[in-house]
Amino acid sequence: MSQFKKYIDLSHPVYPFFIILFFFLLYSSPPLWDPDFWWHANTGRYILEHGRLPDRAIFNFTPPGSNTIRINTLLRGYWLGQVILYKVWETAGISGIIIFRACLLEITLLLLYFFSRKASPAIYLSNLILAGTILFYFTGERPQTIVFPFAVLTFILIRSYIERKSALVLLLPLITFLWGNIHGSILYGQVILLLYAVSILFWNEGIEKKSRALLVSLLILSVLSGFFTPVSFERLVSFIRSQQSVIVRTSIEFYSPLTVMKEFGIYYPSYWILVAGTVLLSFMHFRNIPPSVHLTVTPSLLLSLTGARYMVFFALSTSTLFRTIKDRTGKSIPLVLLLISLILAIPQFSNLAPFNNTIKEDYPIEAVKKIGELGSRRIFTHLEWGGFVAFFAPESEVFIDGRQFSEDVLMEYTLVMAGVEIGKQQEWKQVLDKYHVDAVLLPFYDPATLSPIPLVPKLKKDSDWRVRYQDEYAILFIKDLPRKAHHKTAG
Repeated sequence: MSQFKKYIDLSHPVYPFFIILFFFLLYSSPPLWDPDFWWHANTGRYILEHGRLPDRAIFNFTPPGSNTIRINTLLRGYWLGQVILYKVWETAGISGIIIFRACLLEITLLLLYFFSRKASPAIYLSNLILAGTILFYFTGERPQTIVFPFAVLTFILIRSYIERKSALVLLLPLITFLWGNIHGSILYGQVILLLYAVSILFWNEGIEKKSRALLVSLLILSVLSGFFTPVSFERLVSFIRSQQSVIVRTSIEFYSPLTVMKEFGIYYPSYWILVAGTVLLSFMHFRNIPPSVHLTVTPSLLLSLTGARYMVFFALSTSTLFRTIKDRTGKSIPLVLLLISLILAIPQFSNLAPFNNTIKEDYPIEAVKKIGELGSRRIFTHLEWGGFVAFFAPESEVFIDGRQFSEDVLMEYTLVMAGVEIGKQQEWKQVLDKYHVDAVLLPFYDPATLSPIPLVPKLKKDSDWRVRYQDEYAILFIKDLPRKAHHKTAG
């Protein structure tokens, strides 16, 4: 290891430059893929066209259910992020969204670099590579991506005030206000701010009394600022209530990384190495790490173990820990961590296809064009296609999309997709008739499991339905109903 350090100066700026450049190219490589992008962008379009936030379950013809707090949070809790996404789409289309996504992730990585570079070079380079790889797991084009830089800025501003009394900390209330109007992860930010306030009150960390009172007051103000949104405290109530809901329990992003690894064979190796490195370095330097850093990283780690969707916030929080670790870690541990990080990053080269300008290929692009020719329709489609169909066929409505307002409707959706029949009773058909569905658009295979969709052969055999269009990705069935059956019932 000493020979390695002798010939390679890890403090040279060329190394972070090439790491950051590589990740920018990587972040611009996936096509536009996130199914939630479409209903987010569609809501942004609605807000701009109508000049107000939605007050009903737009895009769907099924009833939204009775959970008004959750419904209101879904309809109005992301409004600023949704408007931003739609304006980028309207201005620059697919390529604009992909570059926008890459820039957001790249800005996040740059902030991590500037924040953590006080650490020993091997440590901050490892943090940069591992966090950069974890960010690649989160390339979804959704409001959450917009707030990743906000999370790092929050850490930077607080530490900059603690260490050198930077006046930039006064920006914190503005950051949490914007964060709260873009995405619900503001709840994470508010908890972190409260933990910082507790830490400053009980362990002054070298801050004089007057400055400590100012910082704590500012942290509390920033927490409150995050509630100045159209949904206010409803977001917190909705989050607490949702933890035991069917929708959360059946969504893979809410599964713990351990469950995802066991059930789906997805391992997230960079995440686990970062966990191991964080735990090891925390124990080795426990007394030298400020209490506020422990109260930031430890809860973030525990949160990430409860749900894969929270891994990214743990990865961002580790910069607060790693920046405190200088050259006293030992001769080999930082270099071993860097070597493992580099090895884990190598497979990502196979994902490079910079500046992609496409939509994920298995979206039913041509089939939706056919729907547009049919006029207003009530469309039953795959849950992950609901937002896409509603976006490109705005004169029609869909059975369900990624918002999944109602657990009852989700159960009916599952029943129809499975083509359930009890004896001679066609349960799937009864549900379609109940809602006067007159178009069904389906993939031949489920995008998640790759298993055949049971409903497809049922519809092919049913005399009430006929195939209007099909290609290698999708099949469109239509049913002619009396025109009086076509009316909007959403909300």
